[in-house]
Amino acid sequence: VALGSDFNPNAYCMAMPTVMHLACVLLRMTMPESLIAATLNAASALGLSKDYGSLSRGKYADLVIIDAPRWEHLIYQFGCHDKIIDYVIKKGHIAHTKYECCG
Repeated sequence: VALGSDFNPNAYCMAMPTVMHLACVLLRMTMPESLIAATLNAASALGLSKDYGSLSRGKYADLVIIDAPRWEHLIYQFGCHDKIIDYVIKKGHIAHTKYECCG
């Protein structure tokens, strides 16, 4: 199973934490299952698992750094994920931060 945000003009959602939350609530997936479905399985479904989908040597470092005691807060703090995401890292570089400077 792979999860995606389904960004389209009709009814879109750009927040993967929301998609993961809905997968847990509506599809009865566990939080670890929704994480795998949104990362490794999603990359595999797109034919990109060689370079994306998990934190492994030789793959691009795409990840989020959160201010929470556990990664699950990204899912169960529904609608508040923007408050706990400190950094978005894309290909090993800071792509976004909630702070004014990246230092």
